[in-house]
Amino acid sequence: MYRTMETMTGVRYEKDTRGRSRYVRIDLDKCSVTMDELQVLLNEIMSNKRNRRAVSQVEEAPPYNPEFVAKIKQSDKDFKDGNYTVRAIEDLWK
Repeated sequence: MYRTMETMTGVRYEKDTRGRSRYVRIDLDKCSVTMDELQVLLNEIMSNKRNRRAVSQVEEAPPYNPEFVAKIKQSDKDFKDGNYTVRAIEDLWK
């Protein structure tokens, strides 16, 4: 019987820039598995990846809240149009 990725020492998921778990880092010095167990785990990962693609072709939600993005874009536009206030650093704590 093999162990799951979460219970193995020296194995962790890493996320890409969109926050999706896309990578697995395996520290071979800390990980106490045989090559057969490792091969089974890697096969399981690939199988799950293929199954997820086949089951769901749903478009992923954007990583940021659209209202937040709209506020940032409006702020950039206001700055370019000169609609901003300049404050001296000394006045920030008054």
